Amino acid sequence: MQFLQFSSIFFSYIILKHVNTFNWYQSLVFLEGIEAESSFSHISSPIFDGENYQLWAVKMKTYLDALDLWEAVEDDYEVHPLPTNPTVAQIKNHKERKTRKSKAKACLFAAVSTTIFTRIMSLKSAKDV
Repeated sequence: MQFLQFSSIFFSYIILKHVNTFNWYQSLVFLEGIEAESSFSHISSPIFDGENYQLWAVKMKTYLDALDLWEAVEDDYEVHPLPTNPTVAQIKNHKERKTRKSKAKACLFAAVSTTIFTRIMSLKSAKDV
């Protein structure tokens, strides 16, 4: 846990050093978000093995919702390419949306048995899974 806290602080230092748009309040909020996310990520997701799908689905929705990933599954939004000369906000939003989709799919793949995974591994989006 100490390494995680150190790496979070170091990462924030790098951001603060190189991005002038951050202020101290924003950096503290950012650090709190990293600490909250890292502490929650230690909770393991439910594993679907082919039985009790309805129970697994409720647990998985709750798990993804707590990680702020459910929207990427439910809405299955498309991440459009960045425009020419994007703003910092557009770059940040693009990266967040793309990352959420990838994390949601990774969580779903990790939450199924090997047998189930081999059936779904070719699906392209988290919603398809």
